[in-house]
Formats: sequence, structure tokens, C-alpha cells
Amino acid sequence: MSAEGAEVNIARVVPISGTLVREATERVNEEIPPGAYSRFSHPGCVHWPAGMRGSKNDRPEPGGENVLLNTLVFAYDTHRGIHLSPRDLHTALLTIVSGVVQCDPERFREVLVKHEGKREILVTTMGEAREDLEAALEEFAASVCISPFSRGVAAADYPGATRLDRLEAAAWSMDTLKAYYNYSMATMCGFPFAVVHGGPGDWASIAAKVDAAAELFGGAAPSLSDYLAEHFRPVVAMLGRIASGDVSDAEAAEWFGRAFTAEEHFGSGHEATYDGWMVGLFPRIYATKGDIRVRFNVGLESVRPALTTVPIRWRQIAGEVHFVLVAGVHGVFAHPDGSLEAVHGYRMQDLLAVLPKETERKTCVWYST
Repeated sequence: MSAEGAEVNIARVVPISGTLVREATERVNEEIPPGAYSRFSHPGCVHWPAGMRGSKNDRPEPGGENVLLNTLVFAYDTHRGIHLSPRDLHTALLTIVSGVVQCDPERFREVLVKHEGKREILVTTMGEAREDLEAALEEFAASVCISPFSRGVAAADYPGATRLDRLEAAAWSMDTLKAYYNYSMATMCGFPFAVVHGGPGDWASIAAKVDAAAELFGGAAPSLSDYLAEHFRPVVAMLGRIASGDVSDAEAAEWFGRAFTAEEHFGSGHEATYDGWMVGLFPRIYATKGDIRVRFNVGLESVRPALTTVPIRWRQIAGEVHFVLVAGVHGVFAHPDGSLEAVHGYRMQDLLAVLPKETERKTCVWYST
């Protein structure tokens, strides 16, 4: 115990055959360098030194997929010291208990849970980062802690337990109770923040272009004019108001919260429908019975790429070369704060081999802003 009375890492070294320890350690370190824990880090991937395997008719390779047993046997067979901690024995205990329960879960139902069938435990996570997943695992553990097994046997509540011990114990608890629960995770969707670039003049110019497109093409394709007025023009107008400071943070946040929603449908097949002003920027365009239709794309199907391709012929003294000018959104840039931004640019591609290599190299790269 420390001076403050808090639990510390207590370790007692027990000498057993000290005269051989140094020689054995030097020999084994040639096979397992210090810190090379990855040798035992994945079930089924343990690489035993040839000298301890034995022949096929001698004895089977011990341990199998139990890496804890592998470690103990390997240390014993190679005359190497071993470290044992409460977490090792706790894991060994949970391995046994889990195996017993999974032999016949119904026999232990009344002991472990108070419900029939399987219940679903749904946990919402903010993302895939380690801290997000660990928070989700802790929430799973809290959901199953109503079981006396989770509260007592499985809980890593001994004084020296670390957060990692508690997370591992939570996983064992979930594994033992998996005949009674389904575990599901959902990622919390939405934009935690948005950066609106451009000034009021920029957005006013884009709004004018939307109106010009509706007027220019609306006569031949009335659905385009109607669609732009209903779904596209309001988005541009709102972004212009946000850029000019005419919208409060609360109002802007509420509007961005309505950018995108998804609803799953189950039946003869599995499909999803989408809604929100963001979906309105990517309509479904198709021709039918001599008419051109522009419709809200609830299934986000047949979305045209945000890239334009233009075939160009390059006339030279030596002959004619065909290539394609590609321009538009070709990538994504991740900012240090994790936010994403579409990358615009252009490139020349599909150049024929007649062009010198230097020219081909220069004209095949993306030029982006």
C-alpha cells in the first residue's frame, strides 16, 4: 500500500531454481525477444520453438487456442520465469464458467436472468475510436449487471483491477449471457459542427445561378424548374443566411439536424428510404414517355457522380491523341479536428502511349484547390 492507502502494483518474486535462471533467460530471449508479446497475441497463431513441439506421435502441441495456457506451458518448458496476476486467474475462472453455461444455457436461465427468450441491448456510440468503443462496452456491462453473475463473479472489482480489466470482464459477462441477450450497436449520426465557407456575395451568386438554370431549362423540363424551387433553392438561401450571420447558432444547428434521415424497411427485401434537405441536392433524373423527370431521390439510387468527363482530341504533328478532361469532386480532405471537406480539381487522363512519359506524368495528376 502507498502512503495514501491506495492499492499499488504489489509483486512478490519467488525464487525456485535461481542458479539456472540467467542461462535460461539468455537462451529463451533468442527465441522470444523481450516485449515480443505479439507471438501469443492471436488465438491459433502461437509459434512454438521446434525443440518443444515433439513428434506427431509424441504429444500434441499444448495450449491450443488458450493463450494463457500457452504462456504458462511455454515458460515452464523453457525454464523461464512466469508472472501471475489476479486478472489471469479471474480470466481462467470466467473461461470455465462461460463454458459450463454455454453447454446448456436453459439450465441456468433462472439463475442468471429473469426473462424468457432473448432481449436486445442497444448501445449508441459516437464513432469507431477506441474511447467510443470502450464507452459502449461499459454501457453494455451496465445493462447486464442486473445478473448476479455480472455483479459478483464476472465483475473486475478487486482492488488492483484496472479499467482494462473491467472492460475484459464485461466482455466475458456478455459472452456468458449471450444466450439470453442480443447485443447491438448504433452509431450516433449527424454533424457535430459545420463550417460554412464563402461570404454573402458568393451565396447570392450561387442562388442567381439556380434561378437562371430554372428559367433556362424550365420550359423544356418543367420538373427541373419545380424541383430546384422546392428542394435546391431553399438550401442555398439558408446557407447564404448562415454565412451572413442572419441565423442564430441554435437555428442553424436545428437546420443541420434535419439534413439527413434514414428509415429501414424489412419485408420481402431489405431497403431504406432517405429524407432531409441534403438528399434534395442529389435528385433522381430519368426520361420517360418523351418527358424528363427530376424527382426527390428517396432511395438515393442512380446518383450521378460529382465528376464531369470531357473527351478531347489533341492534334499534333505526329498524329492525333485522344484523352479525357475530368473535373469535379474527386476526393475528401480530413481536417485535424476530424471534419471532412470535399476536394475539387481537374485532371487529364487516358493518354495514349504516344505522348512522352514526362507529359503523361504531368497531365495525369490531379490539380486541386
